[in-house]
Amino acid sequence: MDRSDALVALDRKILLAYSRRTTNALRAALPLRIALPHIEPVLARNVAKEMQKDALVIRRAGEALAAGFPPTGEALRRLLDATKEIDRAFLTQVGSLPLRIVIPYEEIMP
Repeated sequence: MDRSDALVALDRKILLAYSRRTTNALRAALPLRIALPHIEPVLARNVAKEMQKDALVIRRAGEALAAGFPPTGEALRRLLDATKEIDRAFLTQVGSLPLRIVIPYEEIMP
């Protein structure tokens, strides 16, 4: 296992632990306890999506580090496009929900 794989594994453990704690806290609130069985699969998919994006970023950073050069602007744009595609796939999977999910890229883009 190289450093990138180790970091991806740690990131996965952290996100899963945080998700478990969040879900447990939501179960404590009565109105959410009723809705949670319907929402929980979406929350799990969202965590999986974030783990996938994190793994992509971590591995690309590891590749750049191994090459000895910082990523180019074009490489960063391709990485952003790849993460957007992961988001689009997630939104397609959960598109039938009675709620609207907005990802504000303009607020997070450099």
